[in-house]
Amino acid sequence: MFGKLVSVKDYENYAANTLSKTVLDFYKSGACDEYTLSLNEQAFSRLRIIPNMLRNVCNRNYNLTILGNQVKIPIGISPCSMHKMAHEDGECASAQAAGKHGAIFILATLSTCSIEEVALAAPETIKWFQLYIYKDKPGNFTEEKYIIPKCDGSGLTNYVTSLFEEKLVWEDVKWLKSITNLPIVVKGILSVADAKIAADIGCHAVFVSNHGGRQLDTAPASIEALPSIVKEVGHRIDVYLDCGIRHGTDVFKALALGAKMVFLARPILWGLTYDGLKGAENILGIIINEFDNTMALTGCRTLDDIKKDMVVHESIYSKL
Repeated sequence: MFGKLVSVKDYENYAANTLSKTVLDFYKSGACDEYTLSLNEQAFSRLRIIPNMLRNVCNRNYNLTILGNQVKIPIGISPCSMHKMAHEDGECASAQAAGKHGAIFILATLSTCSIEEVALAAPETIKWFQLYIYKDKPGNFTEEKYIIPKCDGSGLTNYVTSLFEEKLVWEDVKWLKSITNLPIVVKGILSVADAKIAADIGCHAVFVSNHGGRQLDTAPASIEALPSIVKEVGHRIDVYLDCGIRHGTDVFKALALGAKMVFLARPILWGLTYDGLKGAENILGIIINEFDNTMALTGCRTLDDIKKDMVVHESIYSKL
């Protein structure tokens, strides 16, 4: 039995007891021994927040400009596949939830709602699209949306992986930039060298991410990789982050270490599982409320008040 759900963990537990094993395995699993999957959250827990006292924190405001758009909160929904396996309204509900809170929504390439459906369902939401390049596999897709194949969790993951082109190089990003005026954000950056290449060829932002620990196990947690990447390119282009965001304190830590905005994915799926649009809205509301409380308790009224020295690694205290 489940009473009122008040935390992201509550929603995750509900989903774990509700979704089929196939769907839960696909949504929740990571690569190999899932070390990086667990590290994404553990790395946040190893960071300590140093608050400032006796600051006026009335009228807190979190508005910011992201790629030319005014955004109300530095929290968005990261791309993840097949929302309809969690709820029949799928990505349309997730996009609507983002719009309700003034956040950004990123539609995954392997979405179960079409671009047109999401645009119609959430016209006021700021929407981005995650672009993956397919191999030639006729019959896997309709003209409107991705068709969910019939296979178990690990088989589904393998099937999805098999769809994508392995020959992509930085020259392809240059080519893409030459044929569009849309901003280009490269997602999956974990090294300073790659971040510099992205900035040098004119990408508008880099997205620090290990794809939820689903690809290369023992890769660093996104929050671990963030500071060095910000130091290298943060003065030139935007730096975003996902993976491991489960609390408002996580949002604060990532912003303090240089991310301009953070995104989350799995918690939205847990919210959809519980109550569709309302559940996704609740998940965002929980994290936004926790972030707002963190801002107040650390003496920060605006995003500019968040400083790097307000977040330190736990090892500093073990040396005392």
